Amino acid sequence: MSIARVKGFAAVLEDSIPAAVDSSVGATVLNFTPDSQKLVVCTSESSFVAIYHLPQGNTSLPQSLRTFDHHRLRNVSPNNVPPNAGGTMATGDVDMGDLFDEDTFVTKQLSVIPTITRTAISQDCQWLVGADELKRVHVYNLDSLQYHCALPTFPHAIQALSFDPSDHGTLVIGLANNTIHVFNVESRTFPDWSIPLCSNLPKRFTHLHDPILGLTFNPTPPKDGHRKVLFWGFTWMCSVKLDSPVGWGGFSKKRRREHQTTPNGTPQSCANVGKPPANVSAEGPFGQTQPKNFTVLTHYRPLLFVDFLDCGEMIIVERPLVDVMSAMPPAFFKPKYGSS
Repeated sequence: MSIARVKGFAAVLEDSIPAAVDSSVGATVLNFTPDSQKLVVCTSESSFVAIYHLPQGNTSLPQSLRTFDHHRLRNVSPNNVPPNAGGTMATGDVDMGDLFDEDTFVTKQLSVIPTITRTAISQDCQWLVGADELKRVHVYNLDSLQYHCALPTFPHAIQALSFDPSDHGTLVIGLANNTIHVFNVESRTFPDWSIPLCSNLPKRFTHLHDPILGLTFNPTPPKDGHRKVLFWGFTWMCSVKLDSPVGWGGFSKKRRREHQTTPNGTPQSCANVGKPPANVSAEGPFGQTQPKNFTVLTHYRPLLFVDFLDCGEMIIVERPLVDVMSAMPPAFFKPKYGSS
């Protein structure tokens, strides 16, 4: 690994921002493409998405490729809601190929420019997504350097988003209310296989005390072929199979008694007490063939960062609350009642 210092990058950044915009050239989000060929800069006050080609050495300056301003503009398209956002719209997929295009944005600027909070780049370096404070997500094609589409406006703040490394066009989004959305940027639709899970999340997951702070994928696809993603919050981590049902086992249900008695006095297995859903095996809610999804781990807390380094290697950053409290200033007011 070698580090190359690029001097004069601030001047390149200033030149790529329109001259009519009087704002800082600082950044709220910086993101390198996986091949280290491009750098994405989301400016702090003007909310431009600037893409630069990076030099291989320190002999030349980065080259400005394209600057997008879609997060600054007002969207005149209908304020659609994703199909799995709580039943406010139809439950089918929404094809946004005709609804969301570069022509649907007027040149009128928003009165208050929202801050771009998060970005994500696919592993094949083709797709870039950016999310802002207005809960809008815009998709860009890094190969053609063109604007691609916009997702429907979400009902809650976007906490995390990432591309599936096993399917470069699949984008997974986690919201502040612990709901999950899966979107295919290539077809501009919510895939059919993801809607059953995203529409029936277990309440013990959506009602966790801490919201989703991030999500990550294992860089190597699992051997069983399932789409697994790891969500994490301040006090928990949860492994989810996106293409599997919620099921009866694991996180979503409590264990029942092994046997119950029927009205005529004969013992009855707990498997016959309540019929499992159609997508769950009939061998019983706690049999080996039952799908177990939403596996939660609470050993590590408080969490500041979780991500995979390689297949089978993960880094977890904790910060004990006691350390934070020890560095806080003393109390402004101390009660004196009962003290000498």
